[in-house]
Amino acid sequence: MSFFQKQVFLKFCILAILSLTFSAGFVLKKSKKTKEIPDLCKLYGSVYIETSPGFADYRVYVDNVEGFADLLVFKEQNPGLANANGLWHLTDARGFADFTIYLDQSRGFADFTICYTPTRGFAGCRNK
Repeated sequence: MSFFQKQVFLKFCILAILSLTFSAGFVLKKSKKTKEIPDLCKLYGSVYIETSPGFADYRVYVDNVEGFADLLVFKEQNPGLANANGLWHLTDARGFADFTIYLDQSRGFADFTICYTPTRGFAGCRNK
């Protein structure tokens, strides 16, 4: 077999393998992981604060002004009483958390903003 014939045979084999792969249903796609913005009116329970944004469920920016925050959060001491919108019990054990957050320093990278409120009755989502 000459060099030219070997190249033609090699190209034919590659094309045959590719056609079989695509006809069998294996489609090469870029997997783009999109993160959905959570329903803020359903976030309550035990929360663990991550030190790395890659491990957190949500990236959160803590604002000092209630008017600019998406969610008003009351820090509940008892995990059993953190059962309504905006009532969070901050836990030290990741295994006991309902969800995890990362406290981001930049508002632009955060999924949503929160503001801590001292009054339990004021906690909850803000409909904009």
